[in-house]
Formats: sequence, C-alpha cells, structure tokens
Amino acid sequence: MIFYPSCLIISDFDEAPGLRNVISHLSDDTFPFVLSKAGLGYQYVATITEHEEYRVSLALNDGTEIRMDHVQSVWLHYVVDHRYNKQPEHIKKYVSYEKIYFWKWMVNALTFLPNARWYNNPEAMDIAEHKTHQRRMARDVGFCVPQSIITCDRSDAEQFLAEDKQFIFKMLYTWMDKDIFFEPTRLFTKDMLPLLDSLYLCPVYFQEYIDGPYDYRVTVVDDAMIAVRYDTQKRDYPFDMRINIYQGQEQCVLPEAVQQNIHALMKRLGLRYGAIDLREDKNGEFYFLEVNPSGSFSWVDKSSGTNIAKTIAKALSCTKHDYQKDSVPHAKFFNSFEDIPFAVRVEKPVWSV
Repeated sequence: MIFYPSCLIISDFDEAPGLRNVISHLSDDTFPFVLSKAGLGYQYVATITEHEEYRVSLALNDGTEIRMDHVQSVWLHYVVDHRYNKQPEHIKKYVSYEKIYFWKWMVNALTFLPNARWYNNPEAMDIAEHKTHQRRMARDVGFCVPQSIITCDRSDAEQFLAEDKQFIFKMLYTWMDKDIFFEPTRLFTKDMLPLLDSLYLCPVYFQEYIDGPYDYRVTVVDDAMIAVRYDTQKRDYPFDMRINIYQGQEQCVLPEAVQQNIHALMKRLGLRYGAIDLREDKNGEFYFLEVNPSGSFSWVDKSSGTNIAKTIAKALSCTKHDYQKDSVPHAKFFNSFEDIPFAVRVEKPVWSV
C-alpha cells in the first residue's frame, strides 16, 4: 500500500489535546500523516538517500509506504528527545544518541521537499531558540528589551545585580521532560546573594524586572495574530503567566505599532509560527521578553476561549489532488504510543491503495 500525505505533522503526543484539535479542524481535502520520534524503528522505519536525489523514505510495520512527493505543508510540532530503552545496557546510550542524530538529519532532509511550507523550518527554529539572538532582533525592529545577563560567573552576576532595581531569574530553556526539575520565573531577593557561591555549577538567566500591569501571550500564525492579556494585579503569582492560567486573562487587540514590530520580528527570524511573551510597563511601553518557535497553545485556548488550533489547521490545510481519494473508512485517534499507526485522522478520510 502507498499513502500520499499532503500535510506532514512531525510530533510526539505529549500534548495530544492540542494536536487532536488541529487535526480535527483540517479541511476535508487535507490528508495528514503524523510522524513521531518515539516510533522510529519500532512502528516505522526510515531511510535517507543521498545519491542523485536527496530524499527520505518511510515504511510502516504493516508494509505501507509513505510517499512525501506531494506534501504541501509541514508542522514541526513539539518534539521530545525520547531515549530508547529496549537495547542491552552496554550499548543503550550509544544507540540512543545515534537515533537522535538520525532523527535530526531526517527532519533536515525533509526540508528539501520542493513545494512544502514549513511551520517552522528546523534551521530557522534552531537559530531562533537562542534568546540572545531573538532579543537582539527584537531590539532592532523597535521593541524595548529588558537588560539581561546569562552567566555562571559570580562576579559578573554580582555586578549586574548591584544596580538599584528589581531583577528576576528564570530557566534558560523549558525542558519538556517530566523527570527534569521545573523552575518558574522568580523574583531575585537580597537574601539569595549567598547562593551565588554555587553559580559556577549551573548558569542562570538574570533579567531586569519590568513592573507593569499586564503580561501578554501573542500567538502568530503567518499573518494571523491571537493576543491574550493577563492582569498581573489579579494574579496570585505575577512573575510567570504559566502559574495559574485561569486568573486575570482576556482576549485583546494589540496596538498597531506593536503588531508591526511582531510581524517584522517574525520575518527577521524566518518563523511562520511563534508564541511571543510581552510585558506592558506602568507607562504603557511594551517590552519583548521572548519568542518560542514551538510554543504551546492548547493551554491558551483552554483558559482564554481562543481557537489557535483552528488557525493552525487553516494554515496547514491543503488542496486535494486526483491522486488522493476519500473513499476509505475514518481512522480513529489512539490514546497511546503503542496504538498509533502514524497515519491518523480525526473523523476525516485517509486514502491508501
């Protein structure tokens, strides 16, 4: 059997509600294929060919061949670095890292698909993940940006924190591994100064605290912009909007100048999708905090009544071609990695021959 997807979704299922919602809103003419890192080698096999043409071949365990020739859209969605535990102990780490690099090379090879629009291109995502780079780009397009330092040097940290202002500190990266400690953004207080003795063990991201009434989460999909405002005065914890998402939130429309800055930043970074965090200070000035090229959206939809999933689905939806038919039964969306056939639909037809 051969399956010709028109939409490729590269994702694992840790955020299944968001993924389900997007797939359920795809147009009837769109034929998606969900490619999961966790299933590599167990539920499908892959080959990267580097001869006269550069291509990726996929085959499911049941023998179904996945042809990428006509993919029109690709969503590089939230992928976790899974470790593979079915090997003997003495080679487990070696096999794990070999698979991780094979996966990265495979995704990069897929960027050669001739007619696909990416949300987002993996090379652009890798560059945009660097906070210092995105903050420099944000400043260049006209945003105010808080003073920051990322360091494991106590003397540099002490010098930065000696200024007569408030500071916060936060994780360099939010690791999506349930076994890794999560540190919310916190206010730095003077009684924490002795803790700088252990700073050499782990770098810390220190930033000037912008005191203001509102935080914003802005989700951008191409030209679409969905903004949610969080009233810090109505929140139990004003330093991190991820803490208690059901307090002080409302949909809003950003000032035109801020919207223009956001679109200019996304263009500079080469991103078609991004979740941007802003803070408005007491004088009404908007400060750029960060952009997450693969930022989560389901919690925003759930807490604020937005429909980001539908906006993403509209961007991913494709035109049906004559090599795709809609005459087969609907596939169901499974609840675990073990059950997922990796060519899935939610109440939508899938074609195979």
